[in-house]
Amino acid sequence: MQPKFRRLTLASAMAALAMGLLAAERASAAGTGALSAQPIAVAETTATDKKAANKKESKPAAATKSSPQKEPAGETTTAPAAAPAAPVPAAAVAAAATAATAAATAPAQPNPAETLAQGKKLAMDRASGNCIACHMIPGGESPGTIGPPLVAMQVRYPSKDKLREQIWDATKANPASAMPPFGKNQVLTEQQINQVVEFVWSL
Repeated sequence: MQPKFRRLTLASAMAALAMGLLAAERASAAGTGALSAQPIAVAETTATDKKAANKKESKPAAATKSSPQKEPAGETTTAPAAAPAAPVPAAAVAAAATAATAAATAPAQPNPAETLAQGKKLAMDRASGNCIACHMIPGGESPGTIGPPLVAMQVRYPSKDKLREQIWDATKANPASAMPPFGKNQVLTEQQINQVVEFVWSL
């Protein structure tokens, strides 16, 4: 009876030892797989982190290219000051003032056509110049015959000044002249005499 018990006890111990060895092999195999899988996971995580970091670095660069540069606040661009103008000589100022004064005080030049029209009107007017009363004038009505006809006047008076002296005071050239001195006796104004001279000299 005693030897049989010992054999069972030894068999049980051997079976327990075999089971322990089998469990140790399984645990060792499981540990090795976990350790081998850990580097792969770490490598994948590192690659993902690098991609994210590259994206973050590329975004500021793109934004920098597209964003316009701005001037610092509070700073303004100042244009260069213009050079001072050169002083105008006093002589030039005086000359300009004299020219302006002369232009303002100079008499207006008469219109030739208007002057002729006014001279003809005076020569035909029996209440003023009344040249028609003593002279035949082309186009005049009921002319007088005391004086010579007023024709070819530029042939008779090549100088317009001589004709003006005759109308202003005929007694200078001929004291016995019946022609009234229109200027000396102030029958006509100086302007009116000029107008009559222009008209008569055009005949």
